Amino acid sequence: MAKVKMLPFGDSGRKGVDEGRPGGALSCEHVGDLSNSRPVAIYRKTMRKFWSDALLSAVSTLLALALFVGAYELWKSYEYDNWKSEFEETGDWYGKLTVPSENATMLWEYRSNGEVEKWGSVIRTNRHGFRDREHERDKREGVLRIAFAGDSVTLGIGVDLDRTFVRRVEALGRTRFPTAEIETLGFAVDGYNAIQVMELIGERAMPFSPDIVVYVMCMNDFDLEGDSAGKMKYFRKPDSFFLLRLEKFFQQFSEYHDYHFRKNKALVFERIVEIKNRLAAEGAEFFVALVPVFPEDGFADYPLAHTHEEIDRQLSEKGVAVLNLLESPLAQGAMPRAFAMDVWHLNEEGHGLVAQHLVESLLGRGN
Repeated sequence: MAKVKMLPFGDSGRKGVDEGRPGGALSCEHVGDLSNSRPVAIYRKTMRKFWSDALLSAVSTLLALALFVGAYELWKSYEYDNWKSEFEETGDWYGKLTVPSENATMLWEYRSNGEVEKWGSVIRTNRHGFRDREHERDKREGVLRIAFAGDSVTLGIGVDLDRTFVRRVEALGRTRFPTAEIETLGFAVDGYNAIQVMELIGERAMPFSPDIVVYVMCMNDFDLEGDSAGKMKYFRKPDSFFLLRLEKFFQQFSEYHDYHFRKNKALVFERIVEIKNRLAAEGAEFFVALVPVFPEDGFADYPLAHTHEEIDRQLSEKGVAVLNLLESPLAQGAMPRAFAMDVWHLNEEGHGLVAQHLVESLLGRGN
């Protein structure tokens, strides 16, 4: 048998193998340094270019958006200034009855002894700046004072003063309870939202020492940024026209009243409870009279029924008494528009029905 000569394992023994490989020996050092291979280098270069291009694209997009928003804000600000100048001349009552308020929350009020004809009726204010007969600030002993506070619904646009529910509650109350000396006071400013009305009660109504205060809440009172008359826009320039336009875009996918209710209910309820507690400390009762909107097709499928229920439930849980007028004759029998001039404002007959309901709810308790 032929003998096989074994070569020692070492450099000389590895030489033949190494010589057969391109580039010589494949050491462990080379095996572990695959990251320097050409495919990995190409991948890394590609990714660096991708992220560089993406960052450049994002920065370019943001700069373009910033330029667009800036140009939009300048354009809308120019339009706003022109609109404001026109509003001062032809706007809804401004310069005739409405004046700027020194109160930063209320923003606007009515001038003393002012007068303007609007919506087919004359709006005339007393020396305190409210649509009402004259009242002394100091209450006579034995008088039951009821103060109503709200917006243009409480103001009674389109209805003579004596036919508004504020005045009719006094007249009906004296007829219904002849031994009681009842005095009703109206504190109403058109365009006010819920926060402004709470400030109105605290700053203007409470100094008259009312025994009962009724906040006549309308379903658009939760809109804290706008009003149908344009006064909020006039007295408080939007912080951003672009964001305002963006919000209006998303708002179109929701029912108007419900959208603002969901957005602002926590703040509104907080302020209502605050004013209720202030009044309680003075020995006065507080009520929220919730007025529905008046759809043309009736209340059978009233879209805000759930909103009424939630307002009633949440305020009741917080100790605030609610008079839900959706449960009054306003929402029974005849079509809603028989009692209203439009979706929000009561006509003379509507004021009469509200007055009857309020007299029974406020004065008929326990009788």
